[in-house]
Amino acid sequence: MKKSKNIGYYYCSLSTFFNIIKNHSVFLSDPLQMNDTDEITWVCKHMPKSDDESLKHVKAESEKASKYIHEHGQNNIFIGSYSKGDDILSQWRGYGNDGRGVSIGFDLPLMCERNARLTLKDVRYRTTLKRSDMLNWASILHSAEEMGRSARHIDNPPTLYACNEAAALASSNDNISDSDPYKPILNRMLPELATYKSACFKEEMEMRLIYKEDVRLERLISRINGDEQKYLDSALYHDFRTVTADYVTEYVILPFKPDEIVSVCTGPKCGWTIEDIQKWLEVFFPNNKIKVTKSKASYR
Repeated sequence: MKKSKNIGYYYCSLSTFFNIIKNHSVFLSDPLQMNDTDEITWVCKHMPKSDDESLKHVKAESEKASKYIHEHGQNNIFIGSYSKGDDILSQWRGYGNDGRGVSIGFDLPLMCERNARLTLKDVRYRTTLKRSDMLNWASILHSAEEMGRSARHIDNPPTLYACNEAAALASSNDNISDSDPYKPILNRMLPELATYKSACFKEEMEMRLIYKEDVRLERLISRINGDEQKYLDSALYHDFRTVTADYVTEYVILPFKPDEIVSVCTGPKCGWTIEDIQKWLEVFFPNNKIKVTKSKASYR
């Protein structure tokens, strides 16, 4: 299969790289536990005032969404962050173990093609929201409200969590509760909320792989078309990990196939040579066509 041009680069340490390759999987995280404190709420917090009645509604609903997320959190979307560049100094310093790690190039559209719950979106960097952004959000909000109301009348799907103690505990709190009429509406908004970030992060050149847990409407439509199974088959395994000594966060595990890795770039201070990486990849991915290069950054 021909590789897509939309390659996303994941910067990490060598130890993380080894685990990714050995386990044939990557983690997608709860955006509320990522390093930007305004994740999925940036739009809500920066919606300007307007005399337009429809836009007043957008601002009011944005404030409502922000308050809800602050009080209740979310467990509908999980995110993988990827850069559009494989050799960016700020990324090496921030995520690639200060240049000692690697960047892994993934064919993100191919991954989305193979999992019906995944979508790929570019991050939109903003200093302020323009009127065009607000009109866009008016449309998104209207759609979310309509679809959210419809979702409440669809039977809840069987739990999609893995059958272990931690996952069973999570599934006891139903992901979509009919007693909470706002949650289905918010769940329709979350994938779009996750695409806006402050312009301060612009140098990251980020693309996002977004996994969606609530796919009841998609399943209903697919049921009519006779292909609902793709949503059942694409449910990912949930797990938990400790972030600090006293804090636990949830994530999902996304398996990948060898042809979904396109390239590996070793960092400017990486101790492994191109040949070392190639030999190691061959152990886990025999006859692979992964391109291995060395960073051109003069950083020490």
